[in-house]
Amino acid sequence: MSEVIKSVTLLNAEKGEVLVIKFTQEELQDMKQYDDFAVFLSTLEDHYQFHLLNCSYMTFGDEMKVRKIGFESTDEEYALEVLRNDVLKSDDLEDYYNRLLEKKKSEKADDDIRQMMTDFVIKHSEVGELVDELCLDHVRCCSVCGRAMTEGYCIENGVSYYCSDECMHTEMTDEEYLELYDDGDGDSYWTDWAS
Repeated sequence: MSEVIKSVTLLNAEKGEVLVIKFTQEELQDMKQYDDFAVFLSTLEDHYQFHLLNCSYMTFGDEMKVRKIGFESTDEEYALEVLRNDVLKSDDLEDYYNRLLEKKKSEKADDDIRQMMTDFVIKHSEVGELVDELCLDHVRCCSVCGRAMTEGYCIENGVSYYCSDECMHTEMTDEEYLELYDDGDGDSYWTDWAS
């Protein structure tokens, strides 16, 4: 190999691991003797007690330079993961996000913005909060287990909701439900909000 390699990053696609090896000065001298990458990799495997299949490498000199990653099926996935981590750590993320948001608004990309808002509120809210705060039409929240439900028991026009017999039975018996149901004339019933 023609240049001095100061460190090597090896990607093990089989285990999803990334191994970074930084050489000491003594090791740098040892590595200069290898002209063949297969011998070089074999030496690394022996020295560091690991084994990687189908592995090529990335080198780091004074500046980081991506040389090659040998896993065709995971090249893009790996690059996207590195991209995501870099974006996450960037000091300019918030500023860029706000500029992008303004740009998207001016381009009338309302669907994209609504998708982003939807992902955010679902990730950071309980089902019950979403149902209460957003007045949802087709989903209710089970009063016992808290799961989202599109069908189930509605008790007294929405005082309580149960997604299953098991949940309902924690708060009332079948007899109590049937009394509230009143042969279909009462305010308690099984219904489907999604249809």
